[in-house]
Amino acid sequence: MKKSMHFTLFVILFIGTSHAYSFESKMDFETYIRACIYKPDASYMGQCNEMGVDYEKIDTTLYSENNDSISFSTNVIKSRAVIFKQFHHGFIINCNACSAPTSVSDAFSAFTRFKKAFESSALHSAFTSTVVTRNNRNTSEPSVQNNGTSFSEDFKNFASGTIDFKDVFASLFDSGDQNIVLVKDSRGEPFALIEIKNGKYSLVADLTKTVKNSDGSTLFNANLSTSNTQPFVDIVYGGSLNIGTHCKIAFTRAENGQRLVSQVSCY
Repeated sequence: MKKSMHFTLFVILFIGTSHAYSFESKMDFETYIRACIYKPDASYMGQCNEMGVDYEKIDTTLYSENNDSISFSTNVIKSRAVIFKQFHHGFIINCNACSAPTSVSDAFSAFTRFKKAFESSALHSAFTSTVVTRNNRNTSEPSVQNNGTSFSEDFKNFASGTIDFKDVFASLFDSGDQNIVLVKDSRGEPFALIEIKNGKYSLVADLTKTVKNSDGSTLFNANLSTSNTQPFVDIVYGGSLNIGTHCKIAFTRAENGQRLVSQVSCY
């Protein structure tokens, strides 16, 4: 009974807040929840927009005093001021102050070095966000300074010493189940794949031991403990992403059916 009451209250609040859905609509309520909010369907976007649901992509960047940066994108599903769902992805850590790693241990230690670089800027909530698309159309809205919402609070906490930096990064990745970090060197070449799980690092693949194909691609197999396909978080040592390498990952079930084998293509 308690669960039913909670669900009923949610539906009432949901409809009352958005002022969007009408049971006289051409779209039934189940389709509305599924196609507009739970798993957006592009073919329904026009109808969802008419019902007050908007889809935004926001790019956010945090700069340190050394001009290092953490940037990421956020997909937001909302109705007026009410956010139904948001997904953070495309994390890029650009470490201009870091020297290129010469070993995998250098890559692990980069997380510790970032703590000091971002303490000051995080304390001042120096996030810059830009709405780049709304309902799949480009926008020309100006960038705004903001506190980074929950990200800012996390950074403030670790800056004051109450939360370990590794835990903060783990929480960032967990927000979108993105716990695979791609480390690049100063040339933008892939160096290593690292998995963060429960605040601990493990080496997925040492890319210095792979061989590039004539077309510039790099293929290899790596064992991962995850069951979901996920995008990478990039760490770039020195310089910019202008000559960066992009990577994609595909998962296949191993012969014993117990583990997933991932194939990564960098190009």
